[in-house]
Amino acid sequence: MHNLTDEETINQLSFNTQWHYALNISEESDSAKYMRLRTLWKMRDLVTRTGFDRCLFERVTSSLAKAFRVDASDQLFDSIHAKSNMGKIGRIGALSATIRKFFVNLKRHHSAF
Repeated sequence: MHNLTDEETINQLSFNTQWHYALNISEESDSAKYMRLRTLWKMRDLVTRTGFDRCLFERVTSSLAKAFRVDASDQLFDSIHAKSNMGKIGRIGALSATIRKFFVNLKRHHSAF
């Protein structure tokens, strides 16, 4: 998700309280918050070899779609061709586009301006 290396992932798991909250790690012991690099590799291999990664992804995706009432029946799932323009325009560009669209709609609805 954050394009972290394996070493950075282990570091985040050990010290980042946001990760602890997201993973429901409430225990303050080192054993609850530390994982060896080799353990990460073994778990990743096990999850992908058994196909659990796909199952987990599908369950999480369907739960989120249901929670947010998203109908994905008519959506294209080939994300290779879909690329976001957000990275290209940046924050200032996004703000500029938003303000421009706001004024266009304001002018359309209130022609006196």
